[in-house]
Amino acid sequence: MTMTSASMGILTVGMNAQKFNALPEDVKRTLMEVGREVQAWSFDQSATQDAASLKFIRDKGLAVIVLNAAEKDQLRRTLQPIVDNWKKRASAEDQKVLDWIISQK
Repeated sequence: MTMTSASMGILTVGMNAQKFNALPEDVKRTLMEVGREVQAWSFDQSATQDAASLKFIRDKGLAVIVLNAAEKDQLRRTLQPIVDNWKKRASAEDQKVLDWIISQK
């Protein structure tokens, strides 16, 4: 198995924007705060599951290869045309999500 660090698990918490915007400000603040808590929880859960999965793989005798910085950079360069093609079709909101994901590294 090769660890590329090219993806991450995402837990989506969503709500109809019109309904959200109609809520009182204190309720909106509470929902946003709880959303941040859920985000932190989901990251912790993902890290815990990743560690358990890696242990399972190693316990089965499979090799785990972790890409070094140069290899990750090469992978990014190789995949960049795919990202560029997606960006041509992406909305501004889609781009914000991608930028946020990239910032989480």
